[in-house]
Amino acid sequence: MIERFIEAKKQIDSARNIALSTHEDPDLDGLGSLLALESVLRNMGKNTYAFIADNIPKSLKFLPHQKITDNLDPEKIDLIIGLDYGSSERLEILKSY
Repeated sequence: MIERFIEAKKQIDSARNIALSTHEDPDLDGLGSLLALESVLRNMGKNTYAFIADNIPKSLKFLPHQKITDNLDPEKIDLIIGLDYGSSERLEILKSY
């Protein structure tokens, strides 16, 4: 199991532009984990792109976020990190691109 974490760290270290996405119809778990990881990656000096195709529910607008996008240039993304999704069919960024 530790090998997966080591590989993930290598991928993150080598990426400059990282897109983050969660499942369709994001809830507090998905959106919260996306925003938390975005903050960590920005503190590491990474360019991050929080991707959500759906609208953020009004009940979650209180969460701190700088910018959430629903449009990316895939050519500019080095790494995609998916959060809080059970199957790839529910991962918004994969459905959009």
